[in-house]
Amino acid sequence: MIQAGDITMLNQCFNIIPKSIVAEDLGEHKGRYSTRLTGIENMTYKDIKNLSSLFEIDITIVFKLIDNQARSNEASKQSVFDNKN
Repeated sequence: MIQAGDITMLNQCFNIIPKSIVAEDLGEHKGRYSTRLTGIENMTYKDIKNLSSLFEIDITIVFKLIDNQARSNEASKQSVFDNKN
């Protein structure tokens, strides 16, 4: 689905695979992992590499999913600020 372009942002992956399962597979506590995903722009290279390995896709695809998610989050924040004025 990712390689077919049906999934364009990282959070869409969690509609198919629950965050708790991904966190467990990565050896992380699910609460900590959810917090990390909230600040997705702060994910490390190691995080991205681990997701790439887990999802069995090229690391550049994972980076693109994260970048798309971060841009979407930023646009949403900007939209909230624009609507307050």
